[in-house]
Amino acid sequence: MSDAISQAFDCARNGNFSEARQLGEDNLARHPDDAATWHLLGLLDDISGYTTSAIQRYQRAIELDSSIANYHSDLGFALFKTNRLSEAE
Repeated sequence: MSDAISQAFDCARNGNFSEARQLGEDNLARHPDDAATWHLLGLLDDISGYTTSAIQRYQRAIELDSSIANYHSDLGFALFKTNRLSEAE
């Protein structure tokens, strides 16, 4: 995980979601295939109530790196929240 994404996660943990989102968006502009950034932005969307966007971002993270269990579990929970139960399984 890059320093920028580590810093963004720290911001999010401290409740500074807007700064975390800005850091994530900036990193994504520089590294469009960074799975951790897609996941971070998915989490931020999820927290903000943008579940459909979160699902798309989680799916992109998984396309880029399917080996991370958290990506799959976060996607499954977001699908569950939108009542897409068969997909969540």
